[in-house]
Amino acid sequence: MRRYVKKSLSYLLLLCMLVSMLFVFDAANPVRVTAATSSLTITSSSQYLVDAFNWAKPKALSYVQTGIGSNIPSYWAGYLSRPAFYSRDVCHMTAGAQLLGLNNENFSMLETFAKSSTSGRKYYPLWAFKFDGGIYTVDYKADDNFVREIPAVFEIVEKAYKMYLWSGDSRWINDPDMINYYDHALNDFISLHDENANGVAEEHHTSIWQGVATYNENGEGLVEAGDAIGSQYQAFLAYSGILAARGDSAGASIWATKAADLKNHFNTNWFSTSANRYIRGFSSSWTPKTDFGKENSWFMPMKQITNPGSRTDSYLTYIDSSVSALAPFNIEAYTYLPEAFYLWGRNDLGWKWLKYIADSRSTYPEISYTVIGHTAEGMMGIQPNAPQHKVATLPRLTPEVGWVQLDHIPVGGHDILVKHEGNTKTTLKHNTGTENLTWEAQFDGSYSTLYLDGTAMPASQKTVNGRTLSYITVALAAGQQKTVSVSSGGGSDGTYRIINRNSGKDLGVPGASTTNGTQLEQRTYNGGNNQKWQITSNGDGTYRLINLNSNKAAVVQSALTTDGAAIIQWPYSGTLNEKWQIVDIGSGYCKIMNANSGKALVVQNAVTTEGAKIIQWTYGGSATNDEWQIVAVP
Repeated sequence: MRRYVKKSLSYLLLLCMLVSMLFVFDAANPVRVTAATSSLTITSSSQYLVDAFNWAKPKALSYVQTGIGSNIPSYWAGYLSRPAFYSRDVCHMTAGAQLLGLNNENFSMLETFAKSSTSGRKYYPLWAFKFDGGIYTVDYKADDNFVREIPAVFEIVEKAYKMYLWSGDSRWINDPDMINYYDHALNDFISLHDENANGVAEEHHTSIWQGVATYNENGEGLVEAGDAIGSQYQAFLAYSGILAARGDSAGASIWATKAADLKNHFNTNWFSTSANRYIRGFSSSWTPKTDFGKENSWFMPMKQITNPGSRTDSYLTYIDSSVSALAPFNIEAYTYLPEAFYLWGRNDLGWKWLKYIADSRSTYPEISYTVIGHTAEGMMGIQPNAPQHKVATLPRLTPEVGWVQLDHIPVGGHDILVKHEGNTKTTLKHNTGTENLTWEAQFDGSYSTLYLDGTAMPASQKTVNGRTLSYITVALAAGQQKTVSVSSGGGSDGTYRIINRNSGKDLGVPGASTTNGTQLEQRTYNGGNNQKWQITSNGDGTYRLINLNSNKAAVVQSALTTDGAAIIQWPYSGTLNEKWQIVDIGSGYCKIMNANSGKALVVQNAVTTEGAKIIQWTYGGSATNDEWQIVAVP
């Protein structure tokens, strides 16, 4: 909920509501009972991340309103001056809430919205409710005069299915009110809001009180908007999943096809070749809009309706630069950005915007909940499937976070621990559960082999958002712990070649020298031990690179932090300039970042000649001389 309504409550009411947050009461027996708690914990090599998470967790729990007076299970989801929960906010807070054990609150609130969708309201749900389940009249005057925005209609469907996957709670797919809502939202609602009959929900108003197509409340009057069509696409996919879970395979297939058709329609008709950019919406005269539109821009890749490839890659860069260039705006709008970038493997930008919202320490409830959600789903890539007793993980760490561990993650009836060491090693512990848990350990890149507790296992591959993921599946009984790491680089100790992407030449020690201080070079591979490296985990998310010939480590000379410092060989002693983070960047390549300087291992001047020197430099640029392929030596 992000609206500019010029109406506020009295300071007295606000004070009373804030004080009420300090205690929780039973409606039937008004005595103090225990406040909301969660056993979810974090540890990490990044104290920044630990501090941010440990700020967010108690802050989020403090907003729980369940049991106060006659309140329904709920939490505060909107401005603290408005004692209510808003559909847009709730949808975006559900993941963080679920991680904190608030499945009942999620269901209660989304069901309340679902019940409010009626034919008289043209199947829009109401925008906001009080904590006791009554209509919050700041945003409602009559059934034809209330705040409504198209994306929320579809996000309720999407998030309901997502919560089913997290919780395994069958109410999400069987509750009559929820089933009724899904059917009306994806059939009747679209029929009533699709004047041009192209299958895309639309609106023809500029006032949120009459209904608008976008979450961006600037009064622009878009008829069709990027955040609406993106949310509609995800709702189609979610409904397909819901029907499949209910045993309706034919219906599931129909809605999966509808989703594919909508995505094809979007990628055919929502790209401007003249602007070389996605169209974020259409005006009342059906003029395509290609400038930046906040939500109706970043929702398109976030909802994954854009096709993988250069168009999406460029658009993500455009989103980052556009937001960065704007004067600061309402903090809650930024909370979508980490998800948009993490989903497409733009981990550096996901982390950048996760830090931005965490740094705010804002009391707006959406901030604390999304810090928790983005840490688990974004950075740690945790993908639950509680109904089938499955979970997948995909590490998306950056050099600032060498390793991170979340413990007591609730996935249905399972309690799990997940630890990522860099992007090449993951440990999962099945703390408790009544059934075995199937774990799909995923890593970015193409690897023929992954190591399960040190034993080589054949890996499978799949493509997600244009990126190749390698994975194996592991069954864990309650109490078991397993570790999976990549076979080429960092995650498993062994001997490897390190090949520059730009030149195709190998990292090595010139002349097979064993002299301390010899600067490393690139050269065509000849099988010599001076071009082979033992890559060994330090147990903190970093690795040491030891030359097989000299038994000396690759280090930054004199522990310099400046661009251009030489990479030399030197006896390993454990100092930071001798440690490296190996970060997958997709397609079988990685960047190798020094733990002391944060700079990348690169071939000087991006030359491809024999004997070119190896230095450190700030990562990034048009060349690929700072990208490497790590290949196991038989």
